[in-house]
Amino acid sequence: MKKPKMNDDDTLENEYVDNVIDSNSGRKVKSLLPIKTKSGVIPQQILEEVKDEEIQIDEDAEEEELSDKEEFSIQDSEFDLSQPISATQLLAARNEILRQKKIHIGTLSSGLLENPEEKIMNLKTLFSIMDEETPEVYLTVRKLVIVSLLEVFKDILPSYEIKHTNNEGVKCDSRKRTEDEIKLSILAIQAMCDLLVAHPYFNFSQNVAQAIVPFLNSHNKKVREIVNISVKTVIKEDKKRRNDFEDITEL
Repeated sequence: MKKPKMNDDDTLENEYVDNVIDSNSGRKVKSLLPIKTKSGVIPQQILEEVKDEEIQIDEDAEEEELSDKEEFSIQDSEFDLSQPISATQLLAARNEILRQKKIHIGTLSSGLLENPEEKIMNLKTLFSIMDEETPEVYLTVRKLVIVSLLEVFKDILPSYEIKHTNNEGVKCDSRKRTEDEIKLSILAIQAMCDLLVAHPYFNFSQNVAQAIVPFLNSHNKKVREIVNISVKTVIKEDKKRRNDFEDITEL
């Protein structure tokens, strides 16, 4: 005698409800091959116990995801200015700003090295970063930009020429320099000297030479030594004898 179709449907519905309940209690539902009957196809499913290791992995994954979100929220959080800020917090904030600047400068420099023609605007961005006045890190950032630009120019010159700019009317800053600013200036002079030694014959080399030669009379001993060594190296290795450095030789 055939069972009424309604009873089969009721049975399947009850099994489905039981499966949902069991899955919430830590067991998996596994589908089996369906059974064909005169009244239709009956799907088959069995319940499997979930191993403790799988449960633990899921829990660890959830904890890790929550941990990442917490770390992200901490990085994005700002200090409450109404509350006292410790020296440790200030140092951590400075290091985070510096880390972001390093990544930015590195990305811009890498882009220039990979494709100077398409990424030429990266130069403008690097110079704009160097002009930023972020109190906590501006000196360190400028050092990073100078060193990065030096490496970029060493790599792309003399294939790409440097365009001459007119600086007439630019006022000189006559204020007294701090010790850190003096160190930054020395680094800039060192960078120009290194560039001249690396590429003495690119289109802007004479301009660089004329810029550094006056520093042979600098009151700073370290600056005099840097320029002196560089000029001697350029003249000594001037194998092409193009008289590009005739003015320097006369000095």
